[in-house]
Amino acid sequence: MMEEIESLLKNETWSFESLPLGRNTVKNKWMFRIKVKSDGTIERFKARLVAKGFTQTHGMDYTKTFAPTARAESIRIILSIVGAEGLFMIQFDIKTAYLNSTIAEIIYMDLPVGFEEYFYRRFPGCRGKVCRILKGLYGLKQSARGWNKTFSDFLKEYALIQSAADPCIFFSTQSPRLILALWVDDGLVICSDQTLLQKLISHLKTKFEVTVGDADVYVGLHITRDFFHNRLFVDQQRFTETLLVKYSFQNVNIVSTPSDPHIHLTSPLPDDCDSSIPNFPYQEIVGSLLYLATHSRPDIAQAVSVVAQYATNYREIHCTAVKRILKYLRGTIDFALCYSPVSTGNQVLLAYTDADYAGNLNDRKSRSGSILFLNNGPVLWLSRKQPCTATSTTESEYVATSLTSKEVVWAQRLLHDLGFPQTKPTPLFSDNQSAIRLVQNPEFHKRTKHIDVVYHLIREIQARGDITVFYVPTRLQLADLLTKALTPDTFQKLRTALNLGPKVPSQVGDFKSICN
Repeated sequence: MMEEIESLLKNETWSFESLPLGRNTVKNKWMFRIKVKSDGTIERFKARLVAKGFTQTHGMDYTKTFAPTARAESIRIILSIVGAEGLFMIQFDIKTAYLNSTIAEIIYMDLPVGFEEYFYRRFPGCRGKVCRILKGLYGLKQSARGWNKTFSDFLKEYALIQSAADPCIFFSTQSPRLILALWVDDGLVICSDQTLLQKLISHLKTKFEVTVGDADVYVGLHITRDFFHNRLFVDQQRFTETLLVKYSFQNVNIVSTPSDPHIHLTSPLPDDCDSSIPNFPYQEIVGSLLYLATHSRPDIAQAVSVVAQYATNYREIHCTAVKRILKYLRGTIDFALCYSPVSTGNQVLLAYTDADYAGNLNDRKSRSGSILFLNNGPVLWLSRKQPCTATSTTESEYVATSLTSKEVVWAQRLLHDLGFPQTKPTPLFSDNQSAIRLVQNPEFHKRTKHIDVVYHLIREIQARGDITVFYVPTRLQLADLLTKALTPDTFQKLRTALNLGPKVPSQVGDFKSICN
């Protein structure tokens, strides 16, 4: 706590002033955290003084608050490039990042809780006064926005360009190209030239207090390099282990699939005889599963997306479905995404799209499944209920294909910025012949004229050569795993095709020894 106080004073975070009439002060509190290394050992103890942002008044203490962070899809695309190209990679952390930005609004805060007497002794003139905040103290609603602008401007001065596809991805246009991803105060930098990485870090240290380390854990993703076989693994095994232990699922019987194909969840009716709500932390577990499903586990995306729909209205059958996902994770705790070079050429996107027609028994809406591949591994996946009600299988597949095409366009833009433009149309595989014909030609007009015009954007996307839609048999449709519950045999075949499986320890190289 003393270290935090000294850091705040060193950064001139506030000045002591009398509180004007009619103004209120923002409260504060202390937050404590034990930071651990990738192997689970304790790295250090950390205390942070945090402003209670919920006591701020809109229009007086703050106005705009939005601050971007790098998309999980962007990070996976960057990691897939690292795995395929064998690039150097380094991670950095900006200490007390928010304190490097200034606050435009006039905000007053009470003296730090528990340190009032300390300040009275050290600064006798502060008695009876409050802190006027000058820097982006953690907890203030606008601090993240101010820090993001400060750091973005600093990188632009270094001749790095902000990606139009993701505002938290920066790149250089010179060769070799340098790429930087920013997640609040954590950065990931990749380049084929290690000297350029060191130059960037040295430049960062001229203005910020930077901690540099190996890129083995980044925003919760555990990264493992296999230099002997030119592969890169991404997993969240430690997070999964913590999740299972927290809810006492570390010793349960395992199941082969995350959802039961014979059970269809529905919302309970108001007069449901089973009106009792089980004493089960449903929302808390589902929130953790959503984080896992969107970052490293596409195999549970469909199951988690379904149970998330009932977070505010669940019964025993929904809790059983959540427990089944945890049992599945217990048996696949060491699964990881794998990225490696492809023989036909690196950085070539492949896309699969599928739909489950009228799969939701409550409103009869369909579910879209999308998955994008890069360097032998999935980098983007979606399992989402369609916003409209499809009246036929063709329409549901057409809507799913349209939604997938927009994700393809986004990925193409990001890859172009990163220096890997897609010179040929991206293949988009669908298992519905009628939907493919509808993309290529405005057929079936009488049966499709009610489809919202927004979904016809895919025709324009194909016409300009961004994508080409191909037919793929249902048994080879990888996106089928993201639309509905499957039998164990089918599920495991598709999961294997996603290049998602356990790491083999003997095949993983030592990053430090190889670099040396």
